[in-house]
Amino acid sequence: MLPAHLTALEASGLLRVAPDYVELEYLFRHALIQDAAYNSLLKADRRALHQRVGETLEALYAAQLGEVALVLAQHFDAAGDEARAMRYYTLAGDEAASGNANVEAAQHYESALKLAKQAAPSAENTATLKMLCLRLGRVLELKSRYPEAIAHYTAIETLARARGDLPLELAALTEHAKIRTTANPFHDIPLGKALLERARHIAHELGDREAEARLLWNLMLLYTLTGSEVERRAEYGEQALALARALNLREQLAFILHDLWYAYGGFQGDKVQRVLHEASQLWRELNNTPMLAECLMRLSIQSSLRGQVEQAATLGQEAVALARSCHNQDSQVNNQAMLGLIYQEWGQIETALTLWEEAVTTGQPLGNVTSQINAQSELGWLYGQLGARTLAYEKVHAALAFAHERFPLLAAWAQVALARVQLDEGETAEAEAQLMGLDYQALKGVLNFIPHICIDLALAQSELALQRGDRVGALPPLETVITDFTQAGLQFRLSAAFRQKSRALSALGRLEEAYVALTTARDYAEQSEARWALWQILNDLGELEAQRGQPQRAQACWEQARGLVQGLLDQLAQRPALRASFLATPAVAKLLSRFTPNSLLI
Repeated sequence: MLPAHLTALEASGLLRVAPDYVELEYLFRHALIQDAAYNSLLKADRRALHQRVGETLEALYAAQLGEVALVLAQHFDAAGDEARAMRYYTLAGDEAASGNANVEAAQHYESALKLAKQAAPSAENTATLKMLCLRLGRVLELKSRYPEAIAHYTAIETLARARGDLPLELAALTEHAKIRTTANPFHDIPLGKALLERARHIAHELGDREAEARLLWNLMLLYTLTGSEVERRAEYGEQALALARALNLREQLAFILHDLWYAYGGFQGDKVQRVLHEASQLWRELNNTPMLAECLMRLSIQSSLRGQVEQAATLGQEAVALARSCHNQDSQVNNQAMLGLIYQEWGQIETALTLWEEAVTTGQPLGNVTSQINAQSELGWLYGQLGARTLAYEKVHAALAFAHERFPLLAAWAQVALARVQLDEGETAEAEAQLMGLDYQALKGVLNFIPHICIDLALAQSELALQRGDRVGALPPLETVITDFTQAGLQFRLSAAFRQKSRALSALGRLEEAYVALTTARDYAEQSEARWALWQILNDLGELEAQRGQPQRAQACWEQARGLVQGLLDQLAQRPALRASFLATPAVAKLLSRFTPNSLLI
């Protein structure tokens, strides 16, 4: 009977056979015909048809439900079968999330959540709402849609309170607190603390040890953002870790291990390496690509701090590639910002410039903290080193303004970068104003997970002392940072610290000690392939060799320095203005003036 009806409809021109389909399928000639036919059905008939179609597809694709989950959800939703619709909207969300299609995943989870909110309260309904609360929130956060995530968690919390549903309220409070206690544009320390206190009270009331592990992890992050009670970071983190291990909470365990990076900091490199390696293994097993990308970048940072440049670059490149593969722009710009540090130290300045410039541009509309403060500060400082004064000030001032407005904890990074640019320009008073109030030991405690800023502060403080005529005061900041870094097995920019120490000793007339410091600087630069620092060290070493009556050694140092400078100039071939400004910097101009024009390949 049905084939006869279909044949008649086809003959009338209302239907046509769909081309290129393996199975016979019919299409309406026009969408208006379809709408008219659909709307002519009684509501009960429509629902019954959707139910039959849904159940038929469910049976036909029983082994491939994920592939047709959205179609099933829509049919069961139209049929009024809310339980099945909710199940398949959730499955559609899971399928989209697994493919990093987070925008689509959010839409599907929202559809499932809408149905779950309409269901009668029960233990099963609470479990479903909690699950959807977490999954929707996660995909929103992965796309940096923090205002929407906050609104989502707040709505769930309101619903939970109205129902008197403490487990659901606890889940919403905990997730909301996570946003308020982590590094993003919407962190809010007082609110985060209040949310955590309320959540811990509920967790204790419910005896929920799993929630307690999450809250201890959040407290570790909270004390990272406040910069206070530094010792409590590790205390909370290790308590959370013990609970997660005892309860076999693998995903939570991965998050805690991942963020113990903040608690232990770069000065406890062995501990950091252990927890990050374990975290990376868990992220791979859990197939969490965005978190794996971030974890690999943290491992990359640790490798760069130890002077393992090639390993650091390899890890960093993988981190950026993974972030791109899952379309996570926030993670991508974070990783590019930190990878730029590695390439700059390596002397690959064109790559560093490109990474930082892209990170700043892409991260600006996202309000990304790392790109707008860290990358922009380092980019400004490098522009300054290349003689591009206007660009240098533009970037470091922008970084400082963003930090003061959005993330004061990292303002020191921008302040130090600005002070170093000012010192290079001889603006001593202005640099002193930037460095006023910055204390090395305090900074080392607050930002112990990024030792880069500590060594840069010591370099700036030493140079400031020299420019103020305080030759004795130029040494202590360097002695402190050199001791801290060598004891921790860190080499990042240590060659620059020894070079600055040599300059301070030379100013005091202690030339032999200055020579020892400078040769040590050269050794560190060569070991860690710090080519950017090496050309400057060799240039200074040539001066000292000449003063010591060793003209041949001096010339050999200058020859090496010139070769490195030539390599830097070659990298800037596509940036003629920057190439010209670098050539005009006093150090480069003086170095190249030592050679006859015919011997120059610039």
